[in-house]
Amino acid sequence: MLRLALRHRPEFECSSVEAHLPTPTYTIETLRHLCRQYAADTDFFFLTGLDAFLEIQTWKEYNQLLAMATFIVSERQREQLSPFKAQLAGELGYSTAGTIWKSNDGRLPVHFLTQAPLTVSSSTIREKIRQGEPIDDMVPEVIRRYILEHQLYRGEAGR
Repeated sequence: MLRLALRHRPEFECSSVEAHLPTPTYTIETLRHLCRQYAADTDFFFLTGLDAFLEIQTWKEYNQLLAMATFIVSERQREQLSPFKAQLAGELGYSTAGTIWKSNDGRLPVHFLTQAPLTVSSSTIREKIRQGEPIDDMVPEVIRRYILEHQLYRGEAGR
């Protein structure tokens, strides 16, 4: 589905590298693999939601990960999670400057998206499909057709 969604966006590359790595695959191992594949001056960016980023301290070798990839964090639940975000900055030792966190120990900056993010989540889309509700306004048409043709997400919750 990602390949379909990005087919007209040559500035993006879709990788299936994790499908070929031993499981469980941790983000740090995927990034190390990518670093071996690409030139040393390649910049890596990790896009995630604020809810997931707030759990970064539970990720394997998270400090090394923060040194290898610039995190771009979308704040879908900005108001609800802001106190936790400020606390995390302190715990991680980052200084905050507007929408950017900076570190003086070699870790890369963390950028927070300020524009209105999409209010829809993947779990909402999957649930609507399970309930037989339309998702036309939630995903590109090519993705909607793919999901329907392959009968994805029709099973029970949690699958």
